[in-house]
Amino acid sequence: MANYFNTLNLRQQLAQLGKCRFMGRDEFADGASYLQGKKVVIVGCGAQGLNQGLNMRDSGLDISYALRKEAIAEKRASWRKATENGFKVGTYEELIPQADLVVNLTPDKQHSDVVRSVQPLMKDGAA
Repeated sequence: MANYFNTLNLRQQLAQLGKCRFMGRDEFADGASYLQGKKVVIVGCGAQGLNQGLNMRDSGLDISYALRKEAIAEKRASWRKATENGFKVGTYEELIPQADLVVNLTPDKQHSDVVRSVQPLMKDGAA
């Protein structure tokens, strides 16, 4: 899966950037209220995954980590990071079907494989 923006020529990239805008602080006034009461499952607990999860939990969100079965069985670094920080950890099959929002924070080279594994497990209406 290629990065869409990087497939564009310079003229197209500049046109896309021209459509962007900075968001004002007031646009974040409600914080994460839209996600309150929703189940957020993060796939991957490396540097990005752990810190994003900590920040979201600090905002009052229900966060858990879905890891590969091998990572859990072998108690790899991702499993240790999540459990040592008090997060619920489970396999894709255990956590993804209940998720309202699935966040893929695995390394770029793993994104396509993760999407192929996770997407069929997601419930209707999940993002």
